[in-house]
Amino acid sequence: MNYLNLFLNSTPNSIIALVFGGTAALLSILIFILGRKLVSFTFEKESADLAIKVQTSLLGFAVLILAFSIGDARSNLTKANDAVDLEASQIRHVGQLLFSYGNEETIAAHNALINFASSVVNDEWPLLSEITSAGSQKTDAELRNLFQEINNLKPTSKHQEAVKVSLETNLEALHKSRDSVIDKANNQVPALFWVMIISLVLVSMVFNFHYKLTKLNCLLIGSHMATVGIAIALLAMLDAPFRGQTAVSSNAIANQISKLNASAVEYELKVKE
Repeated sequence: MNYLNLFLNSTPNSIIALVFGGTAALLSILIFILGRKLVSFTFEKESADLAIKVQTSLLGFAVLILAFSIGDARSNLTKANDAVDLEASQIRHVGQLLFSYGNEETIAAHNALINFASSVVNDEWPLLSEITSAGSQKTDAELRNLFQEINNLKPTSKHQEAVKVSLETNLEALHKSRDSVIDKANNQVPALFWVMIISLVLVSMVFNFHYKLTKLNCLLIGSHMATVGIAIALLAMLDAPFRGQTAVSSNAIANQISKLNASAVEYELKVKE
């Protein structure tokens, strides 16, 4: 599974579709040829019609599960993108509140926020593409440090007291939004669905052997199963929201890091006033 995950994470979608479609086509043709070699007699019309009906039912059930799974994966991809946008928004809010606090003590907290956001992009993001991800321990440490720096703030005015309360509230929200991103990374199609889809498709391939063994039939069977393989490839691409070319981008958080770094000079100038 790790090799497959690595392949899906590092390979262009067009190649993934080609590999899945080609594999399904070749496998169906091989099963067809082998079946005709083992069962060489001609099927009666009644038996052939029954085989077609059974095959249609098997493929229909497989496509139904496949369509449901693709829809669910697409929905999870959208939710993962929303979770990342929310995390970026929380980072922005914390940065704005630190700027509003207006005290020399917040320089360390401001830097801690930049370090945390940078760790999310550089350390945690690559881990989110794994089959099971618990996030980055380094990012955990950076978040704890940010909490500590916020906790160390000593308000000296009503305004600072109000801002610190808002900081603590937004920091908790940032923590939850990060956990939500990790949760979405682990929300994938159940293994049972994969087993059912692949099993139903494989069994349906077996029912092709009632056709005559001709080059045209091999081509038609291969083309038919190639389309099913491409559909399975689509599910594989969408199954993990932080994997491959369809992965949720970290640009929203990276943009906040750029803004935080750009405002660092202005921030320090304000503190010195």
